[in-house]
Amino acid sequence: RVIENRISSNYFYYITCIMARHCVALTCFALVIQMHFVKEARADVSKMPGTTVLPNGRYVNCAPRHNLSKEDCVREAPTFEGASLDNNIAIGYWQHIVFGCSISTEGGRIFYNENPEAISDGKYRPVCKALAKEVVLLPIDHEGIHCQTDHGFSIDECVTAAASVGGNLRGGDRLIIGDWPNAPPGCFIEASDNAIQFNQNSNGFNDGYFQPVCIREES
Repeated sequence: RVIENRISSNYFYYITCIMARHCVALTCFALVIQMHFVKEARADVSKMPGTTVLPNGRYVNCAPRHNLSKEDCVREAPTFEGASLDNNIAIGYWQHIVFGCSISTEGGRIFYNENPEAISDGKYRPVCKALAKEVVLLPIDHEGIHCQTDHGFSIDECVTAAASVGGNLRGGDRLIIGDWPNAPPGCFIEASDNAIQFNQNSNGFNDGYFQPVCIREES
């Protein structure tokens, strides 16, 4: 019986060790899975697109499909240039505030307007998703300089692109659109005051006073 008891004890010890090893293995596997999901979540956060704060103007809006969602506006608020976080983000349905995410020029408070038909009174700076295309501002080094074929921005993208390289709205109102023979075609900034403009004349010739806003060419 003593021998039998010893065998039973050894068998019980052996089974206990096997179970403990399995528990340790399962615990390690669970930790690996957890670390994997944490890593994936962090990777998703790092892929968050950048934002661009546009100049304020009555008719200035984000380019199509470049409005921030309400969730993105709230989450990205601490990164907005010129924004004040002293007050909570105001969310509502207004007629006089630009649609989507914006920053007030009076105090820097952040607003999110859910009214897609709103027309800004010019006191709010739209906050938009940054353009996926890399923007380059060409220098004024000679007459005739312009963007290469298929490397210009559309009229809808012009304000967003030009604002990201220092452009502003003359008079704080709207994008200046014209048909000029002496300016480069497409989106550009006037060197004297950085006013953003768009030339609809595809044959326009830059007389040397304007900096084209272009999509950077791949090297």
